[in-house]
Amino acid sequence: MTVAEEFLLAMSDGDGDAVERLVAPDVVLVLGPHEVEGAAELRRMAEEVAPLEMRIEPEAVEESAGAAVVRGRRVQRWRETGEIATEDEVDVTCTYGEDGRIVRVELRAGA
Repeated sequence: MTVAEEFLLAMSDGDGDAVERLVAPDVVLVLGPHEVEGAAELRRMAEEVAPLEMRIEPEAVEESAGAAVVRGRRVQRWRETGEIATEDEVDVTCTYGEDGRIVRVELRAGA
């Protein structure tokens, strides 16, 4: 399993400890026009209990020197009922720093 896949699993499972271990302190998460900065903020996002729970299910991973692209499905379910609220294809690009931790995450609608 790649660091990128471990990160997505940690975010989906609400594992803030793993999220902080996998990312650099100054990590940047890009979601469309929005940016979230810092490991502590990503930890908060992972641990947040919201009405919708989101999981990215990897279908393919391309890893190269310094980065990985995970192609998969983003499934959002209503926490209370388990019903699917949205489901779409996404590409998640994770850029690694010299120490192997993630320094940038970009989530885009898939092709």
